[in-house]
Formats: sequence, C-alpha cells, structure tokens
Amino acid sequence: MSPERFLPRPRPTHKHTSRPAQTLWESLHQHSGLSTLTSGRLGYTGRARTTARILQRSARALTHSAVLRSPTLIAAFWWEEVKNFGDLITPLLLRDLGIIPILTPAARAALIGVGSLIQHIDDNYSGTIWGAGLIANTPRTIPAATTLALRGELTREQCGSPHVEALGDPGLLLAEYISRQPKRWDVGLVPHYVHVGDSDLTRLLQSASQTVTVVNVQSDPLRVARHIAACRTIITTSLHGLIVADSLGIPALWLRLPRALSGGDFKFRDHESVVRPSRPRGMDIRDVESMAHAVSVARRANAQRVEHAIGAIKRSGRMILDVTRHETTSLPRAIMRSVMS
Repeated sequence: MSPERFLPRPRPTHKHTSRPAQTLWESLHQHSGLSTLTSGRLGYTGRARTTARILQRSARALTHSAVLRSPTLIAAFWWEEVKNFGDLITPLLLRDLGIIPILTPAARAALIGVGSLIQHIDDNYSGTIWGAGLIANTPRTIPAATTLALRGELTREQCGSPHVEALGDPGLLLAEYISRQPKRWDVGLVPHYVHVGDSDLTRLLQSASQTVTVVNVQSDPLRVARHIAACRTIITTSLHGLIVADSLGIPALWLRLPRALSGGDFKFRDHESVVRPSRPRGMDIRDVESMAHAVSVARRANAQRVEHAIGAIKRSGRMILDVTRHETTSLPRAIMRSVMS
C-alpha cells in the first residue's frame, strides 16, 4: 500500500486580492514551525527531539516491507538543522532499499544522502555518497569516497570525479511515491523557508489573476509532492520544489531573490545540467512583471533526460547495501552517536 494514502490532502488556498496574499503567508507561518524557530522556544533540533525522531523514524521503517525482508541499519547524514522537505528525502528513499538510516554527523556517517552536503565532509572521507551535491562553485576533492551518484555535472566537475556516471538528485524519484493528483490550482508558489513573507514574492502573489497556492516546504516530503502535483505550473525558490516539478513533468520557473541562498544559484544550475542543460530556467525576481509573466516563461524539464537520470539514480541506489554492508550499526549505538555529537 502506498505510504502517501495515509497523508491528508492539501487544503486549497486561493488568491484573488492583496488580503488573501497576506493570509497565505500567515497560514504558512503558523503551520510551518517558523514561529517556533524564530521565537526562541523549543525548536526542531535538541537532543530530546532528535532522539524522538530517530526512534519514530526507525519504528516506521521497521513496518516497511523492504525493511522487513532484510533490515539493515546504516549511519547516514542529511541536513536536519531546520525542517525542510528536500532534506528529508534521504530517509524516505532509503526505506525502500531495506535500510533504516540513522542520522549521524557527516564525518562518521557511512552514507551521505540527498542535498548540498559534500562541503560537510573532509577530503579523507571514506564513506559512500549517493546523489549529494556541492553548495557552491568551489573545488572539493573526495578521492577516498565511494561515489555512487552526484547531483549534477557542476558538482562532478568541481569534485574531479569524471568516473561517476550516475547524475541526478534522488528527489526525482518522488513522483513514483504518489498517486496521480487532480489539478486544483493554476500556480503553486514554492518559497524556500527563508523566503516566506518576502516582499517580492508578495508582490508576485498580489499580481495573480489565477488560482494560486503556497506550498509549505517545512512539511513531509510526500505531502509536499502531492501539493506540487496538484498544480499546473510551479514557481519556486526551493531547489527541491523545482526537482519535484521536473519529476512530475510540470512546467517550472526558479527565481533569484535579493536575499540569496547560500551558494547562490549553483545548486539550481547543477540540477539543470542534468535535466535541461541547454536552457536553464532561472530568472531574477525583479525581471518578473507579474504572475502571468512568470507562468508564461515556465518550462518543463527534458523528459528523456529526467527519465535517464531516474534510471541512473535507481541503479546506483541498488548498490548502496553492497558497498556499505561493512558499515552497518545497531540502533542503540547509532542513537548515542547521533545525540551525543
């Protein structure tokens, strides 16, 4: 049974005037956890919550059919300082490979998963890399690592890893985890969590005559994927908002805002090098006249290149257990390593 059946359907939120635009931001802020993170109260990290998530994630994984057949615990690293659906794709995908991933500091992790994570490891890192990328256009050597897949051509060049054939972000697999969704909105705006409430995005919302929904990236990966799938066009400042749209064949446009993300647009161009290398879809927000203009320039990724990347990611994923089997761990030991780091 598909896991997405247990998730609630996204609630439709339509935008027609400036007042609903503000309501969209307020609703997103209340349900994203941003108010907790910015108010100084107990946040997403901390040992108690980290331990609880490890136990909950492990218990959920143990019920998965692939894990039940041959459960394997592997110390893995993904970014979890702030809740963000793109960073939570790693544990979701690994369960299908029969792996219970235990969040572990990068230096001691047997596996580095989805995200801009390579800058977190040293040159002597000897674990396995699956689909990760660099955050910025800075050379980084990883000669001792077993590199099964990298996010894109730019990361491959900067890491000096011409032998790595599998290119693509594993987030491209999310389309296979959800059922076909009816289209409920003309436009889905997917802001990176640091861009929630941004004045330029608010202006864009206020200009819209279409039905618009704001997608909360601080939610479960499958819930976000279903929300995106229910949109006809995606406008995003979130990399994985773009990646999920591409996996679903939805026209998309990614925007550069004055408040730049770490590394600028490197990670977007890295992804585009795989799915649309000849004509990237990035645009400066100040050059976007209206929502209608943004929608008119949104484009789909190259379907054949997406399909090729998905195949390469799947093949490389099936190799994870073979190359990390000597790195397996026990649940109590993994929890202690994670929370005491």
